[in-house]
Amino acid sequence: MLASGKVLVAGGDNTHEVVRECELYDPATNQWAITGSLNFPRSDITATLLADGRVLAAGGMSGANDRANAELYDPPTETWTVTGSMNKPRGLHAAVLLETGEVLVVGGDGRTTELYDPTTGTWALTGSLNVTFNQTTLTLLSNGTVLAAGGFVGSSVYHGSAIYDPATGTWAASAQVQGDHGTGPTATLLLNGRVLAADGTDDDFMPHRRRRPLPESKLTR
Repeated sequence: MLASGKVLVAGGDNTHEVVRECELYDPATNQWAITGSLNFPRSDITATLLADGRVLAAGGMSGANDRANAELYDPPTETWTVTGSMNKPRGLHAAVLLETGEVLVVGGDGRTTELYDPTTGTWALTGSLNVTFNQTTLTLLSNGTVLAAGGFVGSSVYHGSAIYDPATGTWAASAQVQGDHGTGPTATLLLNGRVLAADGTDDDFMPHRRRRPLPESKLTR
């Protein structure tokens, strides 16, 4: 959702063809309109609304390859501009805006995580996870830390969670997730400060774009 109340939909996969096209939905008129296209075709991107109203699209997939590049959407001009690339190509990842204005990206490349600084347009690696997992959820908590919960480790649903502290740039293990929340789960911060995790898949359903299951030797518990 943009600051105007319109909704931006970017990229995707149209009958197995990765696309650059983007659209805007206007709830006031209940209409869709074409807007500026991405510079690179990609699906499964993260799209994060920045404090200044721009949208950061990072990573994603193009065919069998993950992308490291990123770009910014400017609502007044309806155009995309290439910005700094991530240190690692990432697909099946997640992103969240921090209170500092930076964007935290997790997943898609082993245990590494990184931060985007919109003032400089650059990425920097930050603390590494203790476990390699993808398709996790990221939730900014009321105290400014970030909860990563659910997802997949290798070919199995991940039932752990971790907390990221922006002040120290480190991750710490947190409580076990009780249900199966693999591909496509949601995590919602409630008014009482708790996080509601819902939906997702179990071990019988692998992520539909999973291409490189991680060997057990690469998993660190």
